Amino acid sequence: MSTKTKTHARSRSSVVALDFHTSAHESKPRPTEDQIRDRAYQLFIERGCMPGSPVIDWLDAEQQLIHELRSTTA
Repeated sequence: MSTKTKTHARSRSSVVALDFHTSAHESKPRPTEDQIRDRAYQLFIERGCMPGSPVIDWLDAEQQLIHELRSTTA
């Protein structure tokens, strides 16, 4: 197998994996970045504006919104 053929085969499998990954996400409802940002800020306010982890707030907000979206579409 030539180098060119190996590269092409590798690229093709990456595209297939990307297509599979993309189509799986399209079927599930996802919150927008603005919705997550607003919810994360709300969590910060509810915590009394005390320092915390913005990453944890973001991830918690995202999970809450995903759960809410799936509850309303089920």
